Amino acid sequence: MIFSELLRRRCNGPAHWFRHIALIAVLGGAYAMINTAAAREPAPVIDAAAQPTSGELAARLEKIERRLDNQSMVEVLTRLDRLQQELQTINGQMEVLNHEMDNIKKRQKDLYVDIDRRISQVEQKTSNLAKGQPGTSPTMVGSASTGAGAGGASSSAMGSDPSASSASGTSLPSTGVPLATASVVSPQTKQLQREAYDRAFNLLKDGRYELAIASFKAYLETYPTADYADNAQYWLGEANYAQRRYDVALQEFNKVLDNYPKSSKRADAMLKMGFSYQELGKSADAEAVLSNIVSMFPDTTAARLAKQRIQDIKRR
Repeated sequence: MIFSELLRRRCNGPAHWFRHIALIAVLGGAYAMINTAAAREPAPVIDAAAQPTSGELAARLEKIERRLDNQSMVEVLTRLDRLQQELQTINGQMEVLNHEMDNIKKRQKDLYVDIDRRISQVEQKTSNLAKGQPGTSPTMVGSASTGAGAGGASSSAMGSDPSASSASGTSLPSTGVPLATASVVSPQTKQLQREAYDRAFNLLKDGRYELAIASFKAYLETYPTADYADNAQYWLGEANYAQRRYDVALQEFNKVLDNYPKSSKRADAMLKMGFSYQELGKSADAEAVLSNIVSMFPDTTAARLAKQRIQDIKRR
């Protein structure tokens, strides 16, 4: 259209026609050359080898995951090592505590044996004095009876309640049998009685409560009036108390009061009766028994413990 317009306006003669034809020819050749160069230029090529494949991407991802896993594993191992160190420290402390506990138990057993031996000596002296045998003066008996009171305090700790100590104060230890009517027993029989009592008492100290209960029952059936009958009756109650048989323990402790009215274990038995009532939820009965201890055995360890337990009951 442009060329035709130029021809229409300026081609008034032959010269003009010739010039215009030449111009058109030049323009057409230039256009043809441009198209030919464009056609010959190659298309851009994308190098497929330079692009990562799916396998390479998976490998890179796996490598990153391994690094993260390794870092997490290091943290876990660090924590585990710290826990192992703490556990070793705790084990060491436990070994020390177990060793100390074993020593305490050994000293406690030795103390029980020594206290029971002293009580036996006092009871023997008392028996000899009642029979009029020489070698025991009233002064010796009086001083020995004081030791018996202290011994009872430690012996009663054999039960499951460590606060149950002796309430006998300075009263003379007794078998519960009136001294004036005590039957004469041969030394051989006394030795058998003592051995039977020791066997039962050792079972109790070792925590073999069922065997101790059976042994004390057999002792009382065989030697109901023996020198250690009241002690055996008391420890029979203690063994049941340690087994949490509070109803049975009440009955056994009450037998100490009924069968051995002069026994040095009466206050101990009453104290444990009060504890048993409290364990059974009978606070009123417990307080009544404990109050009787305070009035009947003033200025004794049992009275002090009874007061403490009464205060504890009232606080609850």
